[in-house]
Amino acid sequence: MDKYEELKLLFSKIDEYFDDAKDDYEERYRAWLKIIFNNESDRAKSEMPKVGVLKPQVLDFLRKNNLRMPTSANIHIRSGIITGPKAERHQKKNNALSPEEWASLPTDLKNPLNIYYDTNSNHILYIVKDESNKGTQLSIEIAYSKSAGGNMIVFAYKTPMVNFRQRIKDGLVTQIM
Repeated sequence: MDKYEELKLLFSKIDEYFDDAKDDYEERYRAWLKIIFNNESDRAKSEMPKVGVLKPQVLDFLRKNNLRMPTSANIHIRSGIITGPKAERHQKKNNALSPEEWASLPTDLKNPLNIYYDTNSNHILYIVKDESNKGTQLSIEIAYSKSAGGNMIVFAYKTPMVNFRQRIKDGLVTQIM
C-alpha cells in the first residue's frame, strides 16, 4: 500500500469514529487514540495530534520568570508514550494510565487540579484527578522550534502524591496554579 492509500485509510477510520459536526481537536484525538489502541495504522503512529492548550497562567509564569517561551500554546502527543516502550515500562511499574484515562486527557488538561514547573527538567507538570486518588502527573516538555512539533507530552504516569509533595518541600517544583 502506498502512502496515499495508507493516508486515505487512516482518514476513513477517523471518520468512522466521530461525527463531522463535532470536528474539533478533542474528537480527533479520541479517534486517533482508538486507531492507536487497535493498532490499525502505521501512519497514525507518526501523527502527533493536539490534545490541549497551555493555559494563559502557564504562559504568564514563563514570561514573568524570563523562561523560554514556546513557539505555540498547543500541546501535542506521540503514540509512543501510549503504546510504546515508555508505556510498557509504566505498565510494569503498575503506574500506567488506563485507556479511559488516556481518552480523558483533553478534559484533564483543561481542568487540572494544579500545574507546576519543574526547575530541574524545565517541564510543566499537570496534576489531574484519577480513579485511584493517587493523582496523575503529566509532564509536558516545551519544544522551542516548529520542527520539533511544538509542546509535547513526554511522560504520563500515576505518581504517589506523597512523593510529589516531597518534591514541593524540597523546592524542586514551583506551583503555577
